Amino acid sequence: MTISTFTKDNNQPKTKVTATVYFDRCAGCEDCLVRCPVGAISIDDVDWVVTVDEGLCVGCHQCERLCPFGAIEIHGAPLVPPHLPTAHVTPTPLFVSTLETRRGYESLSAAKLEAQRCLGCPDPTCVRGCPAHNDIPGFIDAIRRSAIDEAKDILSRTSFLSDVCSRVCNQSAQCEGACSLALAGDEPVGIGALERFVADHAKTETPAVTAKSPGGPKVAIVGSGPAAIGAAGEILRKGGSVDVFERAPIAGGLLRYSIPAFSLPDQVAKRPWEELVRDGANLYLNTEIDRAALEELKSTYDAVIVAHGASRAIAPPAKVSADVAVQNAEEVLETLGESLETGYAHPGWIDRDVLVVGGGNTAMDVGRMAIRNGARPFVVEWLNRKYSPVRSDELSEAELEGVRVLFEHTVLSLESTQVGRVRAVIAKTSQPHKDRLPKIIKHSETVQDFDIVVAALGFQVVGDLLGDRDYRPIRKDFEGIPDRTWMASGILAKTAATRVGELALAREVGLQKAEVPYSENVWVVGDALVGPSTVVEAMAQGMRAASAIVKYHQGKLGQ
Repeated sequence: MTISTFTKDNNQPKTKVTATVYFDRCAGCEDCLVRCPVGAISIDDVDWVVTVDEGLCVGCHQCERLCPFGAIEIHGAPLVPPHLPTAHVTPTPLFVSTLETRRGYESLSAAKLEAQRCLGCPDPTCVRGCPAHNDIPGFIDAIRRSAIDEAKDILSRTSFLSDVCSRVCNQSAQCEGACSLALAGDEPVGIGALERFVADHAKTETPAVTAKSPGGPKVAIVGSGPAAIGAAGEILRKGGSVDVFERAPIAGGLLRYSIPAFSLPDQVAKRPWEELVRDGANLYLNTEIDRAALEELKSTYDAVIVAHGASRAIAPPAKVSADVAVQNAEEVLETLGESLETGYAHPGWIDRDVLVVGGGNTAMDVGRMAIRNGARPFVVEWLNRKYSPVRSDELSEAELEGVRVLFEHTVLSLESTQVGRVRAVIAKTSQPHKDRLPKIIKHSETVQDFDIVVAALGFQVVGDLLGDRDYRPIRKDFEGIPDRTWMASGILAKTAATRVGELALAREVGLQKAEVPYSENVWVVGDALVGPSTVVEAMAQGMRAASAIVKYHQGKLGQ
C-alpha cells in the first residue's frame, strides 16, 4: 500500500505583510472595515479614510479584492499556518480492491491544526461558494473548541449528506475555491477534510425529526438520489410525511450506482435512506412513475417533487458501425462494482483492452474500476488537459494507479474486426484557448484495437415525465447585475484565480428556481431542474423546494 499527498508547497517562509492605502481613492464606504477578519482596518474619523494596522494584518487580501475603487493594496502572502494535507492510499495490489483511497484526518489534533488556519471571516466567501450554504466558519470554530458534536449539529442544519459531500464534492470549485486564502493565492482551508472528520467522528445520532403533524404536508417524491434525499429529510424535519417512488431496486440514485466504493464506501452511500426510512419516510422501490401516475399523485398529495436524475447516456460523436456495442459508464460502474463486492473481478473484463471515450470524473472512475477488474483502460479526451472538466485530484489518482489518459485526441470511428475486437480511429485535436472547441488536426489519425468500448460523456435529462416533449432544464446563467452583498463580498473580483464566484452566483439561480412550483402542486429539483449537477447542489435544491412546500402548505391552512 502506497500513501501519497497531493498539495502544492506552501511551507516557504512568509514575510511580514505590508499595506498601501491610496487616500485620494478611498470613499470611506467601510466595506473593507466590516469584512476584515482580524480588525486590522479602522476609519480615520477626521478625513474619513481607512487605515491599516500592519501589525494585525494577516494578508488575506480581502480588502484589496473587494474595494471598488482600488484604494488598498496588500503586499505579501497570508500569514497563516501551513496546510495539513490528507493522504491518498494506493492499494497493493489494486486488483479486486474496494479500499477507500482518500483518507481524512484521523485525529482531533490533526483536524484542529487545520481548523486553526480558518480566519472566521465576517462575510465568509466559502459559504457563498458552498451550494448548500453550510455555516463553514461556525462548524470549524466548533472543531477548534473540540466540540465535534456541535460541529455536526451546525452542518446538519443545511446538509443531510455531510459524510457523502465531504468525499465526493469538488471543493476546489466550491467552498475551498471560494476560501479567502485561496482567493489570495494560498492553499485554502481543508474544508472538505474537516467536514469529513466531523461526519466520521461525531456521534451517529441525527437531529430530532419533528413528529408528524396532522396539518403537515403529505408529499410524494419521484426519484431517490441526492435531490430526493434533501427534500425528504427537510419535509420530515418540519413535520410532514413523505412517500418516495424509485424505479430501481435500490434507493440512492448515483450514490449507489455511479460512484465506486473506493471513493464512496457502501456503508456511507446506504446511510441516508436507512436513516430517512427510520425517521418515517415510506420508500417504494421498483416503482416507475409515468405521466398518468404523476397526475394521480398530484390529486392525492399536497405536493409532488420531481427529483429524478439524468438518465439518457450521451453517445460518442463518432461513426459507429451497427455491430459495435458501446457500453455506458453508469451501467459499467454498477456491473463492475457488483463483481468487486463478491471479491472477484468481472470475468469479461480480465486481460481486456478498454477504450473510455470522455475525460471527466466518471471516465476516471471507469478507468480505475477497469484496473481493479484486471483490464487495461485507455481514456481519450478531446479537450486540452488544462481545460478538461476532470478534477485535478481525480486525474492524479487515476494516473497514479495506471490509467492511461490521452488528452487532445478524439475517436472518429469504431468498427468491428474479423477477430471480434473493436477498431478505433483516433485523431489528434488542438485546443489553444479554453473558450474555443477543439479542432481536429488533419492527417493525424492512428488506429488501435480494443475489446470493450465505454462512453463516459455524461447524461441528459429526459423530460417526458413532465408531459412536455420539448422540456429542457433551465440555464443557470445569471443575468443582470448581482446585488450589493455579492459585489461587496469580493468573491466576484476579477483578480480571483478561478471562476468560483461566477459559478456560485449561477448556482443561486437553480436554488431560487427550486422554490418555485413548476406547475400546480409540482416542484422540480436536481438534474430534472438544471441538468446534470453535483450531489450537494441537488441536495440543496431538494431542501429549498421542501421548505417552500411547507411554507406554501401552512399558508393554505392559515397557520
